[in-house]
Amino acid sequence: MSKYSVLIAKSFKKMFYYKSQNLLGIVTSIIGIIMMQYFWKALYGSRTVVYDTSLNQMLLYSSMSWFLNLFNHEDVQNEILEDIKKGDVALKLVYPVNYIHYLFCKAIGYNLWIFLIKGVPIITFVWLFLKSEFGVLELGLAELGLSEINLPQANFSEVNLSLEGILLFALSAILGNVLLCLMDLGLCLISFVWVEMSGLFVVRDVLTTIFSGLIIPTWFFPDFLQKVLNVLPFQYTFQVPLAILCGRIAAAEAGYYLAVQGIWLLGILIFMYLFWKWIVVRVESLGG
Repeated sequence: MSKYSVLIAKSFKKMFYYKSQNLLGIVTSIIGIIMMQYFWKALYGSRTVVYDTSLNQMLLYSSMSWFLNLFNHEDVQNEILEDIKKGDVALKLVYPVNYIHYLFCKAIGYNLWIFLIKGVPIITFVWLFLKSEFGVLELGLAELGLSEINLPQANFSEVNLSLEGILLFALSAILGNVLLCLMDLGLCLISFVWVEMSGLFVVRDVLTTIFSGLIIPTWFFPDFLQKVLNVLPFQYTFQVPLAILCGRIAAAEAGYYLAVQGIWLLGILIFMYLFWKWIVVRVESLGG
């Protein structure tokens, strides 16, 4: 276990070399959050509720979607593709650690850095500057024992953040990020068969952006398309955690969605395990 913790620590420390890039990422994200706030305010106009979704819910949803989108896995994806094209993957297969575990540990270290250096400042910005301007956050301090305010019950048109809702959001967001990471790794494994995968990755990015609810929630889509998306894993990466946070999914219903996320994780893990065993045999049979 210690060797994997070392990999996580090294990946975390490596990100210290990109200080200017991380600072620019924070500024870009804050600008994007502000622009999306005004976009949804203009789109709603004089209406307060559209498709059972209040303006406050969409303001919170759009703000936190930028936060979740920080945790991408482009570095891991690029490393796999470079290893395959250069032939370095054959050398890494003889490392004293499993290659997939090695990549996953690097992703963990990277995400820890992103959360501490980028995520915390962005959440602080949303809390300090956007709550009074847009009425985004109304933390249920009563449930923390810090206030005697009687908060209304959560429904589709109110934003009512409670400690339970925040914890469920955090758990679902972690599961969603792991699911997205495994989807990326699974797709990268296909590059062992098809070396040039750039076109497929572009398609993946488009599908994930549109169907995961990252920009526009899928409940605004036509009914037939929603039924199709319900059996696909995309919305469980971003939309489900955000829906839990903004009140579209009540705390009592969150267990079902967490279970579905777990089922998708298990299914992709089984696929990766079987496919990886086939890949290793194939690489070795070619003399790699």
